[in-house]
Amino acid sequence: MKEAMNKLKKAAKKAVWYGALCIPPIAGTLYGLATKTDVFDGKPIVTEAYVHGKIQRIEAPNPNFIKLKPLNCTKYARVSAETIYGLKYTPADAWNMKYHNKVIAKVKGWSDLEELAKKNMISPGSLVGIYNRHSKYLKDTDEKGLPRNYTHMAVYVGSDSNEKPLFLHQFGKNEGFASLEELWKKHDLEPRDVLMPEDIQ
Repeated sequence: MKEAMNKLKKAAKKAVWYGALCIPPIAGTLYGLATKTDVFDGKPIVTEAYVHGKIQRIEAPNPNFIKLKPLNCTKYARVSAETIYGLKYTPADAWNMKYHNKVIAKVKGWSDLEELAKKNMISPGSLVGIYNRHSKYLKDTDEKGLPRNYTHMAVYVGSDSNEKPLFLHQFGKNEGFASLEELWKKHDLEPRDVLMPEDIQ
């Protein structure tokens, strides 16, 4: 009995030792799959939006938590714009995006943005720099030493069934579509700049 117990202990030690050798390569492989493929991504986030009077089905990316961490709204907006519309924005923090991409319109509120959408002066895939008065990131300056006038980023995707602008964004740790009313009244957000990639004419 004692001899059997000793053999069992030795076998257990070997198993732990071999496991320790195997875990790092396996973890590395899984991390690589998570960051470079869509194997661990969730199902696309789907909605319908009206663009120039025609309804379009939109499938937004739903990346895994390794590929996209919470509180990374600008990266999600960039990735979504490229995935859905083929638009490649230059990476930067939200408050610095205006220095690395093209500002096509400056707005003072949601009514200004809604007016631009009605006149088709902004296109699906445009990024909107949004002021969040509750953001902790407002206390610092941007890359030029100026006050940060916005800290949030969303993608304009068209209009909802009420003919109001519709957006895609990451808010905290959640990604999804949001109406103008939701961004304004639920989250107390205000638009500031409308952006497009620098190479778009």
